Amino acid sequence: MPTTLPSSLIATALLASVQGAVAAPMSLDDYLGLTGPAPTAQIAYGPAPSQYAQLFRPEGSGPFPVVVLVHGGCWTVAFGGIKQMRNVAGALVAQGIAVWNVEYRRVDEEGGGYPGTYEDMHAALDSLQQHAPQYQIDTSRIVAMGHSAGGQLVQWIGGREKLPKTSPLYRDKYLPVKNILSLGGLADLRHEKELIKTSCERDIAQLAGSASTERPDIYSDTNAADLIPNGSRTVLATGELDTISPPRVAHDYAARALKAGDHAEVLILPGASHYDEIAATSNAWGMILPVVREMLGMAGGKVKVVPEAGDMAKVAFEARAYLPSNGVQPNSDIASVNYADGTLIVLIACSRKQNDVSGLKITFPDVDGFRLLEEFDLARYWNSSDFPCGSHLLEVLAGGWRAEENMLQGFEGTRREWLVITGNACLSAFCLAEPVLAEATWKFQV
Repeated sequence: MPTTLPSSLIATALLASVQGAVAAPMSLDDYLGLTGPAPTAQIAYGPAPSQYAQLFRPEGSGPFPVVVLVHGGCWTVAFGGIKQMRNVAGALVAQGIAVWNVEYRRVDEEGGGYPGTYEDMHAALDSLQQHAPQYQIDTSRIVAMGHSAGGQLVQWIGGREKLPKTSPLYRDKYLPVKNILSLGGLADLRHEKELIKTSCERDIAQLAGSASTERPDIYSDTNAADLIPNGSRTVLATGELDTISPPRVAHDYAARALKAGDHAEVLILPGASHYDEIAATSNAWGMILPVVREMLGMAGGKVKVVPEAGDMAKVAFEARAYLPSNGVQPNSDIASVNYADGTLIVLIACSRKQNDVSGLKITFPDVDGFRLLEEFDLARYWNSSDFPCGSHLLEVLAGGWRAEENMLQGFEGTRREWLVITGNACLSAFCLAEPVLAEATWKFQV
């Protein structure tokens, strides 16, 4: 069975672009061979050789949204870095997105590690803010995207407002970045120190410093999971075959973020390795790019203009019960969401007796998009007199999430929408064919 995405970890997947044959997973050598266009400019943000950023600016006049790109490499100079990031930088520029590709001091460079690597993140973002007017960059539309060790750093960037005032890393003024895309990130230093040791041969002291009387908890200003809630939206995208930062790492971090009150989503990339996650030539990129565009408010080559609330209220909503309306239990939930080869499988947990769970299995063939919906997304539908209550599966006849996506993103063509309804989660799926339903039982796993 393909990788499972628990319902508590919101899975945003825009899958229309994931088509064609599945390529062999990329290796480290494949990753080291990645290349891309030369940057528009290279700008130093400090005196050290590694303190600079490369700007990739689209043709034409701005203002342009921007992606802050932070490379990985296990926090060391041994496994490539900024050069390989040119591959995705070129792909983003082709979409009309500026890229700020950050180099930084790593643990085996003078001044790298704690606190230098984190100070470099501060300085690189300060430099972006300083140069944005010159290059027509709109820093109000910004995403920080990092791979592997870079994932840890961009997740730290998202939590800078929570840095203790006693920390040498504290800043009272900084460029806020609240859209975070972590690709195979190893961000939870406190809970993943053993994995970081085995995957990267890094001791935590190299990344978080040593404890002292003034700083007894080395994770208080270095660990992204200690800097939540911070109001950021984090998407954790991980290859199904990633052995450096396995899918469990993304699930565990997202669970902590959600419990703290932040917005976290997990996106599992089918058949992808750790290195496919950051290659624009991989199939995985077809799932990552739409997330970047959505975070930046872009769709269909245009900037998304969100209609006024009054306009949305005018969208009619009608649906029919596809399953008998015999009641949706308040404690029912979406147990898992699985996507592979164009097929979406949703398991609904309806009841549980000890470790035995019973519920429904809904299979959507040839889906071209799905997303888990939060309660506020469906509030006005539930309040509609036309909403058929008590059924776990509805077919939307008019309005619905489909109407909003069509309005917001300019979609055209025939698309049927289905709503999976439970007491704790709802999912919208676009699928022309009718879903296949079956009863299901399974063992509960902690």
